[in-house]
Amino acid sequence: GSFKPAAFHLAEKLRASGISCQIDLAGRSIKSQMRKAGKEKKGFVIFVDRDIKKDDMVSLKNMNTGEQEEIGFGVLAEKIGKEENKR
Repeated sequence: GSFKPAAFHLAEKLRASGISCQIDLAGRSIKSQMRKAGKEKKGFVIFVDRDIKKDDMVSLKNMNTGEQEEIGFGVLAEKIGKEENKR
């Protein structure tokens, strides 16, 4: 199924927290999207594979360290903000 509504919801929440983000609208493969994110020097990639609710978990990949973790949607913006401030 399409998870675009969940991705749009997530992007809206992140932007409201002052975090810039993009959504792939071209329907590229995950591999292609990851290459593009790496080439554009994106700090993080968030994997959305289901509808997201307040307490749901998402996968967050730090493109600088390669580390990937499951993190609650509710604390995602705070985590990204803290990591961005370290850079």
